[in-house]
Amino acid sequence: MSMSIRHNYYRKFLSGICAIILVLLSGCGREKVVAPEDVKWTLTQHQDVSGSQANFYTLTSNSGKLIVIDGGTENNADYVRQVIAENGEHVDAWILTHPHFDHIGAFVKIFTEDGVEVDTIYDNGLDYDFYKAVAQEWDVIATYEAYLDLTEGWQEVTSLKAGDVLKFDNLTLTFYNSYFEGIEQFAGDVPNNSSLVFKAATPEMSMLFVGDCYAQGLADKWMKEGLDIKADCVQMGHHGNNTLPIWFYENVGADIVFFDAPGWLMEGEQYDAKQNKAAMEQISDTIYDYSTVPNEVKLYKE
Repeated sequence: MSMSIRHNYYRKFLSGICAIILVLLSGCGREKVVAPEDVKWTLTQHQDVSGSQANFYTLTSNSGKLIVIDGGTENNADYVRQVIAENGEHVDAWILTHPHFDHIGAFVKIFTEDGVEVDTIYDNGLDYDFYKAVAQEWDVIATYEAYLDLTEGWQEVTSLKAGDVLKFDNLTLTFYNSYFEGIEQFAGDVPNNSSLVFKAATPEMSMLFVGDCYAQGLADKWMKEGLDIKADCVQMGHHGNNTLPIWFYENVGADIVFFDAPGWLMEGEQYDAKQNKAAMEQISDTIYDYSTVPNEVKLYKE
C-alpha cells in the first residue's frame, strides 16, 4: 500500500470520527432526511478547465447525495475537488466510464494526493493485458496503469457489467455496456467502446450516458437485445465526434442532448461534431456543450 493511499485511509478514518462527533453534538448528519417520494435529483454537465474534451458530470439530490461521473483530465482535479466541496465533501458513488486520461485523469491525481471521501468507486473492468496489446499512443495507457497501481486492493472499487443495477434513493442506474470478453466482435477501439453505458432514471425523467462508445456494431447489438434506451436526455458518444449513428439517437428520443466538447471540437472543420449537432437539432429541442457550462437539468417535474 503506497503512502498516498495510507494517507487517504487515515484521512477518511479521522473524518469519520469527526463526523460521528458532529452527529452526536448536532443531532443531524450530512444527508438530509427527505421522504423517498420527495427526493429530487439534478444533473450537471461540467467542463474541463484545461480546454480539453473530457467527461465530468454530477448527480446531486436534495437528500444530500452526490454521484460523480468521470472527472476529466488531471488538470481538472482542482475544479473537481471544488465541486465535491460545494456538495458536502463526500461522494456516494464515483463512476469511471473507461480509463482514458480525459475521463479518469482528475480522479488519479486527486487520489494520488490527498483524496476525498468516497463510498464506492465503479469502473468498467477493462482487462489490462488486452488493453496493453491494442493500446495506441493517444490512449495514454500510463493513466490506466497509475489507476490500477493506486487502487490495488481497495475494497471500495467494483467493476460493473451489463445488467447491473444500482439504486440511490429513488434514482436507478441500469447498466447496458461494459468491457466483456468478445467485445472486439462488435467494435474496434475497445478502450473507448468498452465504456460504461447506463441510464440514470428517476420516477419522472431519465438520462442515457454512453461514454465514448461510437461503434455501430454495439448500437446494433443493443437494439437487437431490446434494451430500454429511451430517455429524456442523452450524452453524445465520443464527445459527439465520430459518434454513434444518428438513428441510434433517434431511437433514444431525447429532448436534451449533451456534447462533452469545447469550441475547437464543436466548430473544427476536421471534426464532424458540427454536422452531428446540426443533425441532432432536427430531432431534439435543446443542445448543450462546453460553451454554456455548467449545464444543469432537473430530473424531476416542478
